[in-house]
Amino acid sequence: MSEASAPGANGVTFLPYLCGERAPLWNRSLRGIYFGLGTDTTKADMVRAVMEGSAYALRSILDEFNDPSLHQKVVLGTGGGYKSRIWSQIKSDVLNCSILVRQTTFDAALTGNALLVMRALGYPDCRTDDNTAAEPALYVPDPAKREFYEERYHFFREIYQANKDLFATKGV
Repeated sequence: MSEASAPGANGVTFLPYLCGERAPLWNRSLRGIYFGLGTDTTKADMVRAVMEGSAYALRSILDEFNDPSLHQKVVLGTGGGYKSRIWSQIKSDVLNCSILVRQTTFDAALTGNALLVMRALGYPDCRTDDNTAAEPALYVPDPAKREFYEERYHFFREIYQANKDLFATKGV
């Protein structure tokens, strides 16, 4: 569905703070905002705005690392959100780095947690070997979208700045 909406979601921006936000804002009173809705806004625009908003929120975390040497050229993506080709490409474009997605038949986060617990309990090295995993997909940022997404990211931050105090006083 989101493919039917162009980059920028027809002017719709979504702040994805449905349950507050941890890093880097550390503000549990924040809530989600759709900004820029109009009579011509489509479901596809709203879906794409959610995808772009979550990518902007991810970028705001990475921006907290002031040391440019810590900025990644490639990010490893796992989990449900990375099953979407368009969402993975949006993240690559917004972060301006490549995204390597290895689709697995198991939940990487749960498996990692289980392996940590097993190690803490003294079990021998238990590596997983998922031979059914598909070849990894590599998403490379589109240079033609770099400036556009840079401007949209700063607009996303402006919307947050303009509304953050309202949540503290009038929020949930």
